[in-house]
Amino acid sequence: MFLVPIGAIIYFYFAYKFLRVRGLGLPKLKSALKLSFVVATILVILSTTYYQFNEVTTHGVLVIGEKVQQDHKYYFWINEKKNSSCNE
Repeated sequence: MFLVPIGAIIYFYFAYKFLRVRGLGLPKLKSALKLSFVVATILVILSTTYYQFNEVTTHGVLVIGEKVQQDHKYYFWINEKKNSSCNE
């Protein structure tokens, strides 16, 4: 994620060098601004998505009453209900 700005700088350097060698000239200011706005928007969307996928939120209070073993499985009494099971 942190390599994207470095890669973008390297890409723009070589794109500028390629355009100079070929003699094609630089893009006009309006098209360059549009391109940088699109690239910035895509980076913001990807950064936000990456951040939200790694964000974990929990809320609420669970009262665990006891742990019961039945047929080699463990069950937890959570809020007076037999809910979760895990094998051990």
